[in-house]
Amino acid sequence: MRQYSWTLMRPGAVPNVGLGTLDEVEGAIHRCHLPGIPTASWLIDEMKAKQDSTGTARYNYALGQPDEWRFAWIAQ
Repeated sequence: MRQYSWTLMRPGAVPNVGLGTLDEVEGAIHRCHLPGIPTASWLIDEMKAKQDSTGTARYNYALGQPDEWRFAWIAQ
């Protein structure tokens, strides 16, 4: 099963990092209670749609705003 190395970055905070299957990544996103997304599965779908040929994808939310966060992954 494919693994994803992921990072969640928030200004002023230590990045959260992990490695897991899509189900495990979805669970981690769900536990983070991120603003601006309807569900963790929605973010997974967005990431899959943005994934390039190297398996890398990024999602940015509210850049420069107080609730800014960034999520990135690379498929292993």
